[in-house]
Amino acid sequence: MAEHDDRERFWRAVLGIGTCMMVTKQGGALHGRPMQALPDSDEETIWFLSDAASHKEEEITADPSTCLTFADPEDDVYVSVSGEVELVRDREKLAELWSPEAEDYFEGPDDPNIVVLRFTPRIAGIWDGSDFEYEEDDENGDDEATTEGTTITFGGAAE
Repeated sequence: MAEHDDRERFWRAVLGIGTCMMVTKQGGALHGRPMQALPDSDEETIWFLSDAASHKEEEITADPSTCLTFADPEDDVYVSVSGEVELVRDREKLAELWSPEAEDYFEGPDDPNIVVLRFTPRIAGIWDGSDFEYEEDDENGDDEATTEGTTITFGGAAE
């Protein structure tokens, strides 16, 4: 039961925060950029609309391992999720994912420069401010937070 609740909390956080940093590998270095997440908890997938002219396609082709990080400092909620991302050339899926917000970045759903990215999560961590336990530090009277998060696995990934 707790695992189900943790997954629900994960999907609520991802949906509520919305924007994440997508980190891929570029050669031997890590490369992050902000992306608008379009989560589908039923499919356990996070979708993205992306510019085909960016370097993401070659990075993903070379190594699909990707990390997404979500942060909501106001509510003290943080999520990190690792998995694989793939390019999906499906105009029907693009039309399904299209939103008025996408018009800020693309000319329209028929824009040939749009590709769909499908992220499949494998393992995630979620840190929620309500999970933090505070212990008083006797030496100087300061409080210290212990910030152990919750680990969630997807698709049979090992913890």
